[in-house]
Amino acid sequence: MSVPVSVDDLVPPGHPSPEPDLAGRRWTALLRKLSGLTGLYGIAAVVAFFGQIVVARSLGPQAYGQFSFLFTVSTVLALCATFGLDLVTMRLAAQYNSMPGGSTAFIGRTLLLSSILGTLLGIGQLVTLLIMRGGDQTVAYVVAGLLVPLLAVCTVSSGLLTGLSQPVLALVASLILRETTVLIGVPLFGSAGFAATVWTPLVAASIGCALGFLLAVRAMPWQRAARAGVRTRESLQRAITSLWPYLREAAPVATYTILYLLLNRVGLLFAAMLVSSYELGLFALAARCADTVMLVQMAGNSISGPAFAALYKAGDLVELELMAVRMGRLTLLMGLVGCLPLFLLAPEVLQIFGRDFVGGAGVLRILLVGKLVALTFGGPIMLHHMTGMTGRMTGLVAIAIAGQIGLIFLLVGPFGIDGIAAATTIALTAVFIAAAVSTRRTLGIRSSGLARLPSPCLPVDDQSGIGGPRHWALGGKPFPWSAWKWVPSLRARPPAAGPGAPAGRDGPHKEGGIQC
Repeated sequence: MSVPVSVDDLVPPGHPSPEPDLAGRRWTALLRKLSGLTGLYGIAAVVAFFGQIVVARSLGPQAYGQFSFLFTVSTVLALCATFGLDLVTMRLAAQYNSMPGGSTAFIGRTLLLSSILGTLLGIGQLVTLLIMRGGDQTVAYVVAGLLVPLLAVCTVSSGLLTGLSQPVLALVASLILRETTVLIGVPLFGSAGFAATVWTPLVAASIGCALGFLLAVRAMPWQRAARAGVRTRESLQRAITSLWPYLREAAPVATYTILYLLLNRVGLLFAAMLVSSYELGLFALAARCADTVMLVQMAGNSISGPAFAALYKAGDLVELELMAVRMGRLTLLMGLVGCLPLFLLAPEVLQIFGRDFVGGAGVLRILLVGKLVALTFGGPIMLHHMTGMTGRMTGLVAIAIAGQIGLIFLLVGPFGIDGIAAATTIALTAVFIAAAVSTRRTLGIRSSGLARLPSPCLPVDDQSGIGGPRHWALGGKPFPWSAWKWVPSLRARPPAAGPGAPAGRDGPHKEGGIQC
């Protein structure tokens, strides 16, 4: 029989408990890492922001709306062309990075496959646009079609570089170079005598993608086996055969990624069909500005994803809960720094892009509400991915897209582009809150940035049978809430029993004087 132990027995008399210091150090390390990644993404956001100022001022609302529509369609099709190849290459590159003696033939195969798929989809996009929208913007349609395979191979190259532990180079190759060429290229076209029109920023973006791809290719660990070729039909079949098991494994996440991108872009795509070109430009620029605040969540996901997977595999649901809420609060607080100025100064911010864009201030404010909800409840979606529940999230997003389309048709008549923005915000809010509820019911843990959490390990009150004072878990340092009673998380299944039970809320129970 085990001897009862309490936390006080583990600490010499007169010394403070080491738990707050340990949690504080974890909090500090987490904050430092998130701040560094957010700063890196912030550099990309600043370059993109100034690039969009140049494009918007050069084109005006109508042409800017057409450019945004074409670029959005090309982005969605490029993501369809990769369909998980970026995830596959990231995994294979990480395996090669740990054992550099292996083959690098997968690099040529994945780049070939993504370029072929992207080319086919780009041709399909060109033909469809020429049939549906006529030939008044033929040059822009051709450039947009060429942009699809370039974006696809850039995405796959970014996955390769990330797997090879070169995240900075991956961000430069996939985003910063493209936005820089747009920032520089549009004025250069003007100085060369070309009037700024829809195709000029598309050409600049294509040049940036090509440069980024060449930079990534030079950083690849090529071998002769990889160069030798994947040029024949047999080589292509061999490439598909060798990658098929990985593609099948990555397909659920790739499907969700495509649907989630559509959830954020359905408003713009339908605005191109339902409102004027001028209103389309206002909506497109407001949506672009609202998306900048989500860079914090992108940085947070790159940190929390591996941690969520490791904690879930270890069965430590209590620590998983603490990690999810801390990340939610961090991203929420850092996102508020970006949301509040944009919300309060929306007309002034949009005026930077030109006086004609000030009319999109209402759209920007409505969309920012949805982004704030996403920052608050962003952790549950990553938890679904890292715990093997991506299929459930895919279903939720598909239902939300269907509802969003219905709301767009319902609201666009009386409210115009404000109604489209409201439909987008309602759909995003529904998805993120549903993800939080699903996480709590399935895993039995809180995961939003607004949850109050117990300490991971506190002395048990022998009278009440529950843990000692609970605390606000933002920084990991205890702040007693003696008057507040902890309400256990919902459980979808009864507690596991036996030696294999996970060390979470339903795992090891209190014995003697400790409840963990």
